[in-house]
Parts: sequence; structure tokens; C-alpha cells
Amino acid sequence: MKKVASLLIVAVMLIAPAVFAENALYPFDVKLNGETAKTKGNNAIFATFSNSFPADASLEVAASGQVIVNIFPSDKAGNPVAGQAPAILLFQAPKSSLAKTMDGKKLASGTYLANVVAESKTSRIVFDIK
Repeated sequence: MKKVASLLIVAVMLIAPAVFAENALYPFDVKLNGETAKTKGNNAIFATFSNSFPADASLEVAASGQVIVNIFPSDKAGNPVAGQAPAILLFQAPKSSLAKTMDGKKLASGTYLANVVAESKTSRIVFDIK
């Protein structure tokens, strides 16, 4: 009986960190024009929005320090379009705009996958530009 109890305690200790850990695939919130991206299910590899946004939408992260955003044209499933260079944003948290890309080009209408990096963590979002 003691052996079973010991094994049960060890099992709980091993599983608990995974259960209570933050979502490693979406470690901090990202907002576009005030709307927070939402993940769908525990196994989602990115968060999405219910609305489409203008190319100059505000971008806000729930993080601090330097933020790097790589924005790739993609399909609705978050698969980047092959051969397309990303648009890049660099800014100090918490806010910026999608219009402030390093090359100064506006995002065209379509679907995008963005890797938002801050505090050595990455939140992935998929969004639509109208």
C-alpha cells in the first residue's frame, strides 16, 4: 500500500507542473484594435481573432521590454505562404501599430500568421487584414 501511495505522489508531482504551467504556445496576450486573440482548445498552436482589421490596426502585448513581430502571409490554418518575406515590427512594449513595419509597407488584404516575441517567449497569432 505504501508503494502505491508513493507512486501516486510521484505521478502527481510529475504531472502538476504541466497542468498548471502557462500555455507555452500563447504565453502572453496579444490585442489588435483592443480585441484579445483567443486560443481554441488546449492544443491550439496559435490564437485567432473574431474580426478583420485595417492595415494600421493598433497592436498591444501583455509583456514588457523589446518586442519583435514577424508577420507572414498565410492561409486560415496558419500555414505561411511559401517564398514570401515577413514584415517585421520592432517596438518597446506594450503598444505599436501594424503600419510601423521596418520596410514601411502596408500589409495587403489577406490572412497573416505573426510570431510575437517578448520576454524570451513567443505568442503566435493568425489575423485578417481587410
